[in-house]
Amino acid sequence: MHLVWLDLNCSYAHAGMVPALLAQAIPVDLGISWTVVRGTVGTDPGELARQIAAARPAVVGATLYLFNRQAVREILVRVRALVPECRIAVGGPECLGDNAALLAEFPADAAFRGEGEAPFAE
Repeated sequence: MHLVWLDLNCSYAHAGMVPALLAQAIPVDLGISWTVVRGTVGTDPGELARQIAAARPAVVGATLYLFNRQAVREILVRVRALVPECRIAVGGPECLGDNAALLAEFPADAAFRGEGEAPFAE
């Protein structure tokens, strides 16, 4: 199974730690391969969606923060159209409220509340 992690930051001065933390939590014997697609909130959402779709992922994951929530949504809407069979999972600080409302707004199949390492591995 191939997983693509969308790492969308406010600048290229830093990269998210989430992909590395999740990779450490998933057992090696599951046969999961990873690609990380990095960008900033100013990157063209269509281009990032094309990069994700080109990897033909089974799962796409992203962390939602206040600063990237809308940009991630724009990208994931495009990914859903380009790769409708993939599963989309989101987590992060923006998933600490009403996740039913969040899932109604986002084209996501799952929203993880709290630390995601254990539930994401499952």
